[in-house]
Amino acid sequence: MAFVHAQSNKDISSLTNSEMVNARRRNVQENIRVLERIASVIKYLAKRSLSFRGNRNESSYTLDDRSVDHGNFLETILLISEFDVPLNSHVHKVIDRSKKKRQNLKRKGKQNSRGRGNLVTMLSKSTVNKILLAILNIMKSKIIQEIGEKKFSAQMDGTQDTAMVEQETIILLYVLGLEVKERLFSVQKVYNASAAGVFQLLKTNVQQQGLKMENIIGESFDGASNMRGEFGGVQKLIRDVSSNSVYIWCYAHVLNLAATDMVENITEVKNLIGLLQSTATFFQIRANEWMFGAG
Repeated sequence: MAFVHAQSNKDISSLTNSEMVNARRRNVQENIRVLERIASVIKYLAKRSLSFRGNRNESSYTLDDRSVDHGNFLETILLISEFDVPLNSHVHKVIDRSKKKRQNLKRKGKQNSRGRGNLVTMLSKSTVNKILLAILNIMKSKIIQEIGEKKFSAQMDGTQDTAMVEQETIILLYVLGLEVKERLFSVQKVYNASAAGVFQLLKTNVQQQGLKMENIIGESFDGASNMRGEFGGVQKLIRDVSSNSVYIWCYAHVLNLAATDMVENITEVKNLIGLLQSTATFFQIRANEWMFGAG
């Protein structure tokens, strides 16, 4: 409304409003240019499966200290800013504002407080996570559009991350034109590793995106009883809703079992594998006790 008013009047008030509107517009355009560069860095790191954050030194007021490692994301931002005027200007503004905010907190005796408060940097983990979530939604929408009402297969596998949290990957395979597409669809925490729990995890992720469980014509996972069980495993539960689905034992797991059988008579290798399995089991138990407060 201020812009419309400014265009139709020439008095001091309207000229002031017009200048404010133009300044606001320039600021928005600058932020858009900066955000485009930040999004490109995020896509670059994600495409190469590189970590975004370092262990420390991620506070904005430390970004002018090039002697420390700020993590892949911030280091890449700093590198590009050396050759890019909009990003360079933004980084320096962020550093200055962050230092002033820290000085104010020190004067108030709150130097140990965490968080940015009302300081907007577009370089925080919140911005990174929001952009990654937006990319995820776009990719999922594309996959769902390609599948439509067609038949598809599901592949599932679980492993623990570095925090000892069980993660289950869901991969969908389908035919598009003359090509077979294999797409990572979701990575989810597993709170219930039973057949019913894993099946419900698959069902929730598939149906929430508008796909139909009865369109699953094949599934592939390891030979664990909760997955492969003919009478109570995930394959049985899928077959209950899609009677024509075919279960295939994951070839990678079959190869792993074959390799284990080949070396089981080599004492040194057998002892090493046993030690690794015992160590993994120990940390898994302790992680579960910590998570659920049983220890």
